[in-house]
Amino acid sequence: MEINGLYFTPNANHYLMGSEEIIRRIQDSTLSVKNLVTDDYFHSFTKPKINDKLEEHAVGEGPSLAAIFEDDKHLHTLINNTNETIEKAFELAWKYAESFEPFRQYYRDNENLDVEAVGKGEHVTESDVKFFAESLAEYKRQHEETTKIVGNMSVGMLLCDASKLKTKMLPSPQKCLEVRRFLYTF
Repeated sequence: MEINGLYFTPNANHYLMGSEEIIRRIQDSTLSVKNLVTDDYFHSFTKPKINDKLEEHAVGEGPSLAAIFEDDKHLHTLINNTNETIEKAFELAWKYAESFEPFRQYYRDNENLDVEAVGKGEHVTESDVKFFAESLAEYKRQHEETTKIVGNMSVGMLLCDASKLKTKMLPSPQKCLEVRRFLYTF
């Protein structure tokens, strides 16, 4: 989380690139296997003897796996479905992240609070008890809500870890609450 917004690490692009990398490595592993059609061990299958006659070797060099990968509509559908699933998962995760918008907003407001000016009484007078009571209640509410943030939440196929968000946000209302309490004692 930054003051200007929330973000995911890794993000959807990293997941998509990782998916592409996995598929590329599987294809590279498959293509690295020696063509078995030309292997002498398999001649009994590729050049069979029928009635003591050697049959014509009709298979040539065998199929081109690279061409099969290029033409395999099922494989391309699988890849597209995987990418769409990742994109939908991140759409759900962003909807979940929107639930943190009020937290981000009060975090930004709290971070922009000029503690020294409040301490000098520039924002309020000492007699403004209502302001202090409202401030104390607000910061206490913020602190309680922040402590209720769930550290890890499964959102579709993603596990959203909000523990860093919680760790970053928790001191914000606590700091403001302590300043208000300190001022209230005078």
